[in-house]
Amino acid sequence: MAEGLLRDRCGDRYEVFSAGVAPVRLNLHTIKVMQEIDIDISQHIPASIYQYRTINIDYIVTLSDEARPIAEGVLSPKEKVFCKGFASPSEIGRDREEIVADFRKLRDAIDTYLSEIFPDCPQKRKK
Repeated sequence: MAEGLLRDRCGDRYEVFSAGVAPVRLNLHTIKVMQEIDIDISQHIPASIYQYRTINIDYIVTLSDEARPIAEGVLSPKEKVFCKGFASPSEIGRDREEIVADFRKLRDAIDTYLSEIFPDCPQKRKK
């Protein structure tokens, strides 16, 4: 989600990469809630953070507290690390409608967080 949102906002200002400590396939609910705001991430292939260890990284944005120390150790950012722990709705195990609603809330919370970190990247759509 974060990569899609940041590419949509800042694709012309930043080169954006997304990676996980233990990447898994995209959650279908994630694809759905991103399509609702006209961002198509359906072709995204999850990557491992270790793929990017030789690239010069300026900023790291992690979405879980557990990922921060690993990301800092593997990527050695030149500038700053931003971290905020978000819970994954897929881990809650409720009915489908509630999970999709939680994914929407997560998408919007990540979007707000990215606005705070990258104020130079305006939001392109109305909430």
